[in-house]
Amino acid sequence: MSEFRFRHYPELDGFRGLAVILVVVGHVLLFSLGVHSLLASLGVLLFFVLSGFLITGVLLNEKAAHGQISLANFYLRRVLRLAPALFIFLAVVTALIYFGAIVDVPWYEVVFGLLYVANIVGHSWPLGHLWSLSLEEQFYAMWPWFVARMPTRRLLFAAAAIASAVALARMLTIWNGWFPYNPGTVNRRPWFRIDSIMIGCWLCVATSDDIWRARVSRIVTVISPTIVWIALMVWTVAAGRFAPAGRFFPTVYLTVQTVLCAMVLGQLILSPTPMLSLIFSNPILRDLGRISYGLYL
Repeated sequence: MSEFRFRHYPELDGFRGLAVILVVVGHVLLFSLGVHSLLASLGVLLFFVLSGFLITGVLLNEKAAHGQISLANFYLRRVLRLAPALFIFLAVVTALIYFGAIVDVPWYEVVFGLLYVANIVGHSWPLGHLWSLSLEEQFYAMWPWFVARMPTRRLLFAAAAIASAVALARMLTIWNGWFPYNPGTVNRRPWFRIDSIMIGCWLCVATSDDIWRARVSRIVTVISPTIVWIALMVWTVAAGRFAPAGRFFPTVYLTVQTVLCAMVLGQLILSPTPMLSLIFSNPILRDLGRISYGLYL
């Protein structure tokens, strides 16, 4: 295993900027025009895959530099980075509830958002987007402990095992109809969705090893990035058209979409074409990426 040094990829700010644009546009289409495009769900998925990659990279970099990871410092940095904006947002929502400007959010759902369990017990529309932040926090509560205590090679297989187990559980649940299929339920619960983040973790660990980096690079360069991006967009849009037609499409939809998102990220990191670098290094996209958390809230 080669010594890992995580570096900043400027294009990833643009990648995050694209993700937040998809979320905003998707929400405008849905809530203002009544068009169910699934662009927002794609944007969130891109966020998840990128988040797994970045967080794992930061942790591995600290481990390589100091021989260990300070979990206390990691969680302190996360709180300082995420909590202030969330507190302000929830404080404003609470004030609007109190004065009657928002009438469809019970007060306890504000607490659910604050405790990062909105993906398990939350239901209201105004706070519905907090489900993804809850999943992120649940990921933070678990994965850094693995990184701190496992050798990197084992970490590679741990990430693959978790992602595969969650994806398989989701697909079996949908295929067998173990409860009435509802994408909002299946796609938000951590035990059905955390593979979206773990595949990014796997990608980061794999690229930290020379042998696995070469393997992944061969896989992601087999197909042109243009084709993969087109496939991702077509697959995303096709959900609304073909999902009601049977069990197969809903069963495999999110898993295929997650793999495609990991492929576009892997191509951007390992073998960026001049066109990809130009697009994702765009100053506007990068600036949007830097403020994406606030925009999302």
